[in-house]
Amino acid sequence: MVFWESSKAFKFIDVQYIFRKYLYACIIFDVHRGKHMEVREILQPKIMMIALGIIVILGSIYGMMNGEEWAETGWGADNVLAHDAAYEEMWALHIMPLGVMAILTGITVTGKELARMALYSPVVLVIILGGMGVLTSENGYGGTPEGIGMLIPILMLLATVLTGIAGYMHKDG
Repeated sequence: MVFWESSKAFKFIDVQYIFRKYLYACIIFDVHRGKHMEVREILQPKIMMIALGIIVILGSIYGMMNGEEWAETGWGADNVLAHDAAYEEMWALHIMPLGVMAILTGITVTGKELARMALYSPVVLVIILGGMGVLTSENGYGGTPEGIGMLIPILMLLATVLTGIAGYMHKDG
């Protein structure tokens, strides 16, 4: 069961183009103002928790839309049954609440508590994704995703690391 046809899905390239234009505009604006920001100013726990949550939710949605593709990548195209795609979609769905929790934490928690949550909450993703990586590879699951399928885990990992760093930098207030 596929939740969304790939041809109907929004094009990630369009989002990437808009994001790039926005990012370039912000960089040019800051350069012209002569503003310099330190890493501690850039890596705000609130922003990083919300960004991590958004990336996790987008990754979850992508996994639900492309369960068959993930199953073929993991088990091999000749070794995929209908239930394999459904399992991939369900696992993707199970990650979504972590993204929602990260966003709500970023919105509702403040101060040192937010910094601590930003420092410790990425550990949950590392345990889940690392544990799944170990357990699945021991059972013959593996493969290298292509295209956006490879980009999403990399972005998730980067956001996880940066969120932990943001929490560490702000842990004392």
